[in-house]
Amino acid sequence: MAGLRIVVASYLGARRSGACGYALLEAQLKIMEALRAPAVDKVMMVVSGSFDAERMQPLLEQAARNPLVEMLFRENGGFSYGGWDYAVTQSLLRDDYFGDYFLMEDDYCIVSPQFMDPFYRDARHAYVCQLLFDDPVRHAAVSNGLLHGGVARNVLASTGTVFLLETGGLSHYHAGEHIQKYYLKSIETYCETHGIAFMSDASAYSRVLFYDQNIKALKHYGHADMPSPIVPYEYWKVHHEHLLEAG
Repeated sequence: MAGLRIVVASYLGARRSGACGYALLEAQLKIMEALRAPAVDKVMMVVSGSFDAERMQPLLEQAARNPLVEMLFRENGGFSYGGWDYAVTQSLLRDDYFGDYFLMEDDYCIVSPQFMDPFYRDARHAYVCQLLFDDPVRHAAVSNGLLHGGVARNVLASTGTVFLLETGGLSHYHAGEHIQKYYLKSIETYCETHGIAFMSDASAYSRVLFYDQNIKALKHYGHADMPSPIVPYEYWKVHHEHLLEAG
């Protein structure tokens, strides 16, 4: 297995879910401090948009205690894909990194050191997300996933960006739900041109939990008899946080 960098897209502003971005970032830092996954050589936390310096200071101190964690800051835009694009571009151009990337949203939490296993089962694809939907465009419904580093490098070299982040001037959440279906278009086009399998998901090899903000309820997808290595924050808070506190 090649090296791996985890990229967490963090947003500290108001959310329709009511979740506190600072609490989510704190949870991510706790999880990454406890994570024992030898393949992971860096965790890139990308904070998009403005933040309160006083509330951020203890989180920066927490991050500084973990040599794997790098904090990155950028203007807000492009939703989670904008944060991922920024970090992966930094990694490729600044660090000349040749490994793969695991992309995460800050409201999902890793709960197993073997979290990558379901994704590497189908690693011949350029991108393996947690869950695919077709409605009507095939897209990453739960977009946490494995991005092939070589494909990312080549797409960046040919297009100047990893993801297609054009929004047509739209920025509100429901517009984002629609627009994000097309953010992978540049990778899809590259794969079609070069005969590479484009996208798959990990649902055949794991249980996938999705917290539906519209109905405030947890939905279950994927293989019901297998564990879920990455879970929504709402589920982690109830079922997993105490394990970190005890450990």
